Amino acid sequence: MITADQTDVPLVRAGNQLPVSPAAVINTYLTADKQWLTVTSGTPRSVRNVAELLGEPASEYDTVDKQRAKREHLDELLRKWVAQHDLDDALAVMDDVEVVASKIYSIQDILSDATYAEREDIITVDDHDLGPVRMQAVIPKLRKHGDTSGALDAARGGQRSCVSQWLSIDERRISSLRDKGVV
Repeated sequence: MITADQTDVPLVRAGNQLPVSPAAVINTYLTADKQWLTVTSGTPRSVRNVAELLGEPASEYDTVDKQRAKREHLDELLRKWVAQHDLDDALAVMDDVEVVASKIYSIQDILSDATYAEREDIITVDDHDLGPVRMQAVIPKLRKHGDTSGALDAARGGQRSCVSQWLSIDERRISSLRDKGVV
């Protein structure tokens, strides 16, 4: 948005890439063990590191302009390289060559991840019809409104209890708001 507002650079859809980024390498790639990986090289040095890893001469990538000119070529080489490596191996190599890379989590990864659990980003709520339901918590968390137990209730029509609990509005005021079509 800022680039379109402040420059004459035409912005077009770029898939997983950033069209105005100096990074020649920023995309998602499928590994040999069918895991998704994201690689971002946001500095000329890290792009040169990727180029060298892939057998390209680093001198062909020593400026942002040279990197942009060979962006698609480098992206295709990296796609083929990642496809020949399993996730753990690809991540280890990227770490060794000081390139930012990360696994892209599936829903199952998120549900079993210790960090998501510790941050309470996945919660279990009791539903009248379904029983216990695991779902995403409300993000961002508000210091004085951390209880998300009414979230599923609200989604199923229980807005009255949420309005009353979270906004400290009494029943008379809720009825007035409902009559006016506000809630």
